[in-house]
Amino acid sequence: MTDILLRARALVGTRFAVSPLMQAAAVLHPRVPSESGPPQAVRHALHLIFAEGRLPFLAALRHDVRDYAPDFLTPARSAHEASELDDELHQITRTPAAVVARQMIRLVEDCEPPATHRMTSAVRPFLELGEDRLAERAALELEVLWKAVIAPMWPVLRARANDDVDRRARLVLRYGLARALDSLHPAMACHADVLSLPGSRAVSASTDLPIVLFPSPLTRSWLLSMDPWNQRGPYLIYPAASGATAARPAETARHPLTDVIGHTRFTLLVTLSAAHTTSDLARRHHLSASTVSYHLAHLHRAGLVTRVRTGKQVRYRQTALAAELMDQAGRGRRGAPLPPRRGQEGESSAGVISA
Repeated sequence: MTDILLRARALVGTRFAVSPLMQAAAVLHPRVPSESGPPQAVRHALHLIFAEGRLPFLAALRHDVRDYAPDFLTPARSAHEASELDDELHQITRTPAAVVARQMIRLVEDCEPPATHRMTSAVRPFLELGEDRLAERAALELEVLWKAVIAPMWPVLRARANDDVDRRARLVLRYGLARALDSLHPAMACHADVLSLPGSRAVSASTDLPIVLFPSPLTRSWLLSMDPWNQRGPYLIYPAASGATAARPAETARHPLTDVIGHTRFTLLVTLSAAHTTSDLARRHHLSASTVSYHLAHLHRAGLVTRVRTGKQVRYRQTALAAELMDQAGRGRRGAPLPPRRGQEGESSAGVISA
């Protein structure tokens, strides 16, 4: 049994979140048995992509994971930001080298206990890449896996996850957080300030840091990730409630090109109907300059934006190709509003794991 003592600060900050990469974590973890794991079609797609040998690092990771998985692969988003795949992948590539090294060393030591040395870590050869290249490889392979296995279902998965969050939020409002935590899984229980989860090992922990709760329609089990260095609160993936998915106006109005290039890049592309600098875009959309640069680099390589240097400034703007694609993709949806350009006047702007 895993017992987590939730102190006052943790209870106040605990929140629900919908994350693309947490869906990958829900299906990748080797500790989740097939009967409580992803649907058969997802397991089959996973088997095929690993059999093709396209994901050597993730395959090695699955081999090594026992009770610890590096959590730089599932980066946290702040409470005021909606998670998009590209943003989460970019956050992986920006993980400090010291954090990557510390977490990978912990994984290897967990896989190769010094008392026996009977196991050989499959990820050890990847450490020779260096921390920066390892983070880039991890992001690349996660993107390949996500697009091959999860992307075809993502609109439905996202809607179901959002509906689940709405359902739990109503429980919090009517009965309190303890009732909502109690409802996440039949085997979970929240009494007073202790959250108890079943497990083969007895683990007791306390935290002042908030729990982030991630619903997943792809699992019937749960995964708990706790940071051994206590630099972030626990992450808990839990099975999203089944049931009909309500229609969501925001999804209905979604421009088709958004699903191809992602919400953040589409929003930037809309803004770039006029020329802007990186700092202009960062300020307008409340993003860091490095995040804007990351997305602009992808858009530039795809031929969707041009860049022109004037003195010390570099300005970006839509290409004719981008304007044509946006027009073609939007045909038949002429009433659909474009995403708001935040910042304009008048506008609103995986630790110790057990299962």
